[in-house]
Amino acid sequence: MRLFIAIDLPQAVKDMVRAFEKELSIFKDLRFVRPEHMHITLSFFGEVADADVEALREKLHKIRFDPFTLKTLGYGFFPTSKRIRIVWIGLERNEEFFRLQESLRELYRQKEKFMPHITLARAKDIMIREIHQLNEEVKKVKYEEVTFPVDRFILYSSELTCQKSPLCKLRVSTRRQQAISEHAQELHDAGKRSQFLTPQGPIHKVIEEYRAGNPAETLIT
Repeated sequence: MRLFIAIDLPQAVKDMVRAFEKELSIFKDLRFVRPEHMHITLSFFGEVADADVEALREKLHKIRFDPFTLKTLGYGFFPTSKRIRIVWIGLERNEEFFRLQESLRELYRQKEKFMPHITLARAKDIMIREIHQLNEEVKKVKYEEVTFPVDRFILYSSELTCQKSPLCKLRVSTRRQQAISEHAQELHDAGKRSQFLTPQGPIHKVIEEYRAGNPAETLIT
């Protein structure tokens, strides 16, 4: 299964996101993240064999951290403001967040760092011609930054699915099915949306919740 660690978001942040969605809904190439799927990624493991999941969970019990506070801060675009694939909401720098992230990276010997952000929407294709209009529309969004407490992180599984895609209804050879699956995986790894996924993107499920200073709580196994 595909696993990642993230921080869940309060309703106040999700409500703020709706203000962006209202203004940017005119861009038909943008696909907005469903509120229940919004999170802040701390660490991404990718595919993990079922036999290795328990060992990974046990290691997470070693992580100790104190509760801290995060605050949203503006917005931005990936990969650049001139070639837009992802629209995101930023976060004010917080040392406690980076200490938690570093603890996870050291525990699993990971090199990749994730810039803290909240993905708001993804484009089907790189947006170039629309960037001026997109920037102008974003400026119109009326919202207030949100401050929220963080006292836990969550281990999630991420299931790629294409059940609503026309391509998945085709009867194709095993080799062709594998090609479609591999391509969908590549698109997901790059943080992209496509017709290979459901309109809402991958399905995220909670495996275990880890609270500050408390033992982990298993929610779904």
